[in-house]
Amino acid sequence: MPGALDVPNHLHSEPLAENRERGKGKRNLAILIAILLVAAAVRFYDIDRHPLWLDEFFALQHSAGQGAGRLGLADSGVRAPPPDLLGRRERLSYPHVWRGMADADVHPPLYQLFLRAWRDMLNPIFGDGDVTIRALTALLSVAAVAAFYDVVRLMHGVTAARWAALIMALATPQIHWAQDARPYALLSLLALGAIDAVVRFERLGPGKWRAVALGLCTLGVGLTHYYGLPALLALGCYAAIRLRGPARVQAGVAMLAGVTMFAVLWGPSLLHQLRGAEDQSGYLLDESPGHLGRTLLRVALLPARSLNEPSPRIAAIACLGAVAYALPVLLLRRRPDLLPWAFWMAGALAPAVVLDLFKRWEQLDYLRYTSLAMPAFYAIVSTVLDFDPAQRTAWLRHVLPATAALSCAVSLPRAYAETETPKPDYPYLARTLVQHANADEDVIVFYYPPHDRGSPLLWYMALSWYAGDAMPRTAVFLTGPPGEPERTAIRAAKVLWTVSQGADAPPADVTAGREPGPAKASGFGMPAVQQWVWPSATTPTAPPTTTPTTQPD
Repeated sequence: MPGALDVPNHLHSEPLAENRERGKGKRNLAILIAILLVAAAVRFYDIDRHPLWLDEFFALQHSAGQGAGRLGLADSGVRAPPPDLLGRRERLSYPHVWRGMADADVHPPLYQLFLRAWRDMLNPIFGDGDVTIRALTALLSVAAVAAFYDVVRLMHGVTAARWAALIMALATPQIHWAQDARPYALLSLLALGAIDAVVRFERLGPGKWRAVALGLCTLGVGLTHYYGLPALLALGCYAAIRLRGPARVQAGVAMLAGVTMFAVLWGPSLLHQLRGAEDQSGYLLDESPGHLGRTLLRVALLPARSLNEPSPRIAAIACLGAVAYALPVLLLRRRPDLLPWAFWMAGALAPAVVLDLFKRWEQLDYLRYTSLAMPAFYAIVSTVLDFDPAQRTAWLRHVLPATAALSCAVSLPRAYAETETPKPDYPYLARTLVQHANADEDVIVFYYPPHDRGSPLLWYMALSWYAGDAMPRTAVFLTGPPGEPERTAIRAAKVLWTVSQGADAPPADVTAGREPGPAKASGFGMPAVQQWVWPSATTPTAPPTTTPTTQPD
């Protein structure tokens, strides 16, 4: 074993002693509760300000068990009634959620199963709106703050834990993921649970329930997001180096059991997903010159961006935060308690950094791909100046974390106004249908080029979610000129609605004989919704229909 790593892990001989002093336990608990209330407040405030976006609709679709074969909806044809992809009226069984994720996605299924259980529990009481859907991740994010507090308390003491938890409570990326129906809050909670178990093995020795918790968190991380697996590998390496005797054996067996269960339960599905993953990564390409320099800049900016998004004017100053990567190693002799964060950062950043470099991707632009590394940044900021509380300058240890927390608090208005990914105003489009459409008589046509099978699916899900019962119960999907069944449905409609991208107008024979109605809506990043009506003097003449006959075999 390297001698540099074989050192006491804590600056103070008994970092937990302060928790045992009479009277301090209640005070510490009260402060933790206050921090968690702040975390809950900033996460639930304005949680439905921005509409659901593509990935959230897919999460809803999978939670309803409708993931398998979802792109079949994008084939040309008449859907009367169209399928309830988002499960507002009925949902398929839980095994369909599991199989749908395996067949039609690139993520594991645990969050979607959580979301399904959440919807089944709360929908009868609160309905199926944006707030209900996102409340799950908001609560998971608050729980992650509590888990983070315990991790930092065990590693660095209560003072650092308070600051670290407060920074995580107020950090802009954490608020964004808490207000997004996606798996990143759950991933953080489970990963911090795994770290907490390993730290407890190190500080408190072996324990059956610690092993159970570590095994379950290991399995849970793997079933939540694949980028958690390298971070777990790094955590396992740290445990193998630092733990001793029965604690090392129990931790190793627990993590190995969790990985084995993951391989058995989801390994075949993972291999199936990998075969199609490349087809879904086009949005990540960064093929313009200077890719290496941009990648290094993104890595340097990550510690600062973990707090809030720095202005381009101060990007050079924000890059100074990259010193966080080196501090656990540079201070190893004096601050060995920072060593776990060095392992964790390496594992959490490895997938995005390696793939960006070798595939010329830009995952590092999207903070969610490096979300697991961010607790390490918060912990380092909160404790790096905590060399000796007995010194007369001990107050300096509060300066850096207080500055970070204040920066996050000042950035809150911007955190609510902006989002990591665009979230088009689909409720605005849907209001046009709510105000003017007749669900029983009207027909809605989704037109799109043959190569774009994702857009109509998104448009249909967004409009059906926000228009609700006003959504026409006959939908026609077209990739080109309509065939006879589509033409029959279109001609029979008293009022027609078309949904198409501005540059890809529907073929002329879709709206032949009709004139644009007064109801229309469009917007940036959204399709155009247009009403079409027959002229007042024109009577629609639908083509004659024939009853199909059964031919003898």
